[in-house]
Amino acid sequence: MSQSVKQSWIEIGVNTIVGFTLSVGIQMIIYPLMGIPVTMGENISITLIFMAVGITRSFLIRRIFNRWTK
Repeated sequence: MSQSVKQSWIEIGVNTIVGFTLSVGIQMIIYPLMGIPVTMGENISITLIFMAVGITRSFLIRRIFNRWTK
């Protein structure tokens, strides 16, 4: 059984929120261990940049695979 469009959007939203939260949390631990001083605002900005790149990458790869399977 395939997902409805609504279910796909819900999955994307949950996946993005979980990924964002994990990323900020991991960076709060890793950066100080590596001696990289960052504020919470900088941490969130870095995470948003990586999130945008990741979403774009996933979209483009999905479109390429959809084209190959036609």
